[in-house]
Amino acid sequence: MSSRGRLGIKTGLLSLLGSQPEVTCQLTEYDHPLFSSIHAYTADLPVNNRVKTPLELNATKTEHWHAVSNAAIGSAGSDLVITTNVFHIASRTVASGVFNQNLRGCDPLWGVRNIEEIQKVAETEPQLSLGKIRDIPSTTTSSSSSTPAASFK
Repeated sequence: MSSRGRLGIKTGLLSLLGSQPEVTCQLTEYDHPLFSSIHAYTADLPVNNRVKTPLELNATKTEHWHAVSNAAIGSAGSDLVITTNVFHIASRTVASGVFNQNLRGCDPLWGVRNIEEIQKVAETEPQLSLGKIRDIPSTTTSSSSSTPAASFK
């Protein structure tokens, strides 16, 4: 993967872990040979002691989800799951199929939401506000249509 693709790991992790001292990050990667690249990009972070060794995750393989889930359970569970490159790059089978099924397997109330559901929550929950909905640039999508991205303030 290019340096451009890995830039998000470094800046994103530094931002998240720098502002949330109680958070430990478990990275996953589809392509096992990229683990050395992940190590290289995270090794010099001031928060690298809170970045766990990456786990292989092919989101189309149930056994990979089980391994990642078991690792999270073994370390007192997960409070937050952040996905990148699932909805705008991965196949629909991964995004709405296997990923969604795995979430619902953990809790039937969990799952992939459509943008209308997210908007409704933002309108009805006083502690949340929807900051911006924007289309992901077509240069980063795997299809001709762009996928909306929502961010909460």
